[in-house]
Amino acid sequence: METSGILQFEFECVDFPAALSPHRGLRLGIQNKQQVEQDVPGTVRSAHFTYALTVKLGPTDVVFTGGYAQGTRDNRFIYLSWGEWTTGDAGEWKINSRIKILLNGIRRELIETALHNEKPIRARVRLTNDNGQPLAASLKPEYITWSV
Repeated sequence: METSGILQFEFECVDFPAALSPHRGLRLGIQNKQQVEQDVPGTVRSAHFTYALTVKLGPTDVVFTGGYAQGTRDNRFIYLSWGEWTTGDAGEWKINSRIKILLNGIRRELIETALHNEKPIRARVRLTNDNGQPLAASLKPEYITWSV
């Protein structure tokens, strides 16, 4: 039996890098398609990002769709983007690096519970690597905690 619905997400990003030099203007935002939204200065202590995805639970698979879902149907992820806004008329986002948060890291039971109880899925994301630098690339499981 297939179940589907709109699933709300809340990311709490913590452990911002203490030293961002030489990137003093570095910001962090969440990527919706090709646009970065909800960006905050890299100097904050924590940030919260909220978004929604459509989820379909099949007998053996989970499929996320929506503007924030990047990647292929079988390998969806969310991008948190480190970057800066350029000046001038265009005001475009210049990407420094991105954090790839794999959605297949969410246990199916959490997704089912969130849908059934109409509660958001929460993620606590640590943003600093062991060398004190901003995290980038695919996020390792020890840097994220999922809950409802």
